[in-house]
Order: sequence, then C-alpha cells, then structure tokens
Amino acid sequence: IYNHFMNGVNYMLPFVIAGGIIIALSFAFGITAADPNSADYNVLAAAFSRIGGDTAFAMMVPALGAGIATSIAGKAGFAPGIVAGLLASTGGSGFLGGMIGGVLAGYICDFLANK
Repeated sequence: IYNHFMNGVNYMLPFVIAGGIIIALSFAFGITAADPNSADYNVLAAAFSRIGGDTAFAMMVPALGAGIATSIAGKAGFAPGIVAGLLASTGGSGFLGGMIGGVLAGYICDFLANK
C-alpha cells in the first residue's frame, strides 16, 4: 500500500510545486498586493493568488486520489480516483479522505475489471 500512496504523492506534487511558484509570483508584487482592501492592490497579483492558492491547491487532493487509484487499478482508476478525491476535498475530509477514497476507487475498479 506504501507504493500506491507514493504514486499518489507523485501525481499531487506538480500541483503543489506549481501552486507554490504562482503564489510566490503573487508575493513578488507585495505581500498585501492580492488584497483588494490594500493600497498596494494589483489585479495581476490577485489573479496569481487565486490561480495558485485556490485552484492549484484545490487540485491536490483529487490528484492524490487519482494517483492512488491509478496505481491500484491502472488507467481505469484515474477518473474514479479524481472523483473520490474531489468528494473528499469538498466534503471536508481532506488528505485522509482523499487517500481512503483513492484506495476504495482503485480496488473497486480493479475488482470490476477482473470480474
């Protein structure tokens, strides 16, 4: 199961790195440049903050679930793993829910494929 979890982390890593770099670009305009109530407000900094902080980081848990499910069931587990991770992310169970959802999606897909 360790290898499946590590595969999930490998799928998640690009979102973590890209999100961090984009947020760093936002901070290059100033720490408070993304805040509309700040005197330093910059539209581009706010866009970078939204893209990196909200969008890229929101995709981490679905990517984790997809990586785990893909490791278990192959290509058939990719979409169910994303759905399981997205349900975990929006449902509030976070990384642990994404891991459990990815494992469940992977083993269910593997069972259905080999039946």
